[in-house]
Amino acid sequence: LSLSLYLFLACPLLLYVCFRSKKYDDLCVWFEKHLADTVTKTAVRATFSDVELPIAHQRVVKSPAEICAMRRSGQTTSKAVTKGMRATQEGMLEWSLASLIEGSYGSEDLGLPAFSTVAASGANATILHYMNRCQLMKDGDLVLVDAGAWLHGYSSDMARTWPVSGRFSEPQARIYQAVLNVQKAILKTLRERSTSLSTLHEKTFVHLERELEAIHFFPAGLNLTPGQKRQAINIFFPHHIGHYVGIHVHDCKRVNKTLQLGPGMVVAIEPGLYFNPDNCPKWVPEEYHGIGVRIEDTVAVLDGGEIELLTEGCPKEINEIEAIVGKH
Repeated sequence: LSLSLYLFLACPLLLYVCFRSKKYDDLCVWFEKHLADTVTKTAVRATFSDVELPIAHQRVVKSPAEICAMRRSGQTTSKAVTKGMRATQEGMLEWSLASLIEGSYGSEDLGLPAFSTVAASGANATILHYMNRCQLMKDGDLVLVDAGAWLHGYSSDMARTWPVSGRFSEPQARIYQAVLNVQKAILKTLRERSTSLSTLHEKTFVHLERELEAIHFFPAGLNLTPGQKRQAINIFFPHHIGHYVGIHVHDCKRVNKTLQLGPGMVVAIEPGLYFNPDNCPKWVPEEYHGIGVRIEDTVAVLDGGEIELLTEGCPKEINEIEAIVGKH
């Protein structure tokens, strides 16, 4: 049909160019009118459907081959971030750390960055999606890295936080361990029962409150109501617990996060706590100001309620991190 239409369009034009007669002028006018009438009549009867959402619902469930590709992507990301941990040292530029990690994707598996790597040290780690990357990393600071390789057409997404010096201070360790405990609790929920990202997000606030209370984060005489504690945690944890991952790092955005997670679905789980000095409530202990921690892994939901952490190759226990930071 398309070829016939092109020929039908082209023939009068060629004849006109060749002969330039009034007969062909009239033919072109008739043709334009006839074509316009046909399109108008057809369009009235036509119906149009938005196919983005049905396609997204198909994409959100991955085949075994797709999960295999994402496993490779996750392994590549894990190796690159571990390499970044080992290379970290005082006086290193955030940009240099990010470049080292992104360059490792290609040297490992001919991968590319799925997104620009976040490398945020000190108080910069409290700024979501900080991208300036121009600060020198200092002894005593944490550095937060959010990275992901794009390999064989599929993305991964992970975040780790570690001390520039190779040793967590006591306040840093308390906050870090709290976030890690929350991630473990959310992964346990994901493993044990059918759930959704929305449900996991609500449970995250419960776990964060419990962990902060365990380290006596809320001053004893403050007497915050549950609602006030929730508002405070909203400040310290201002993003969602997770998102779908696939061809894009934030994949299938139109698929509702209330959808029950089932076999073949791949999500990122990313609890965090960020104590930005510029917007911390006055009652937050000063020892926590400027601390930003995020721990994120890409997780595949498998048959039988099992899950697989596709980015688990990178250390996240405190003793594991302190054993390798700065050690080439």
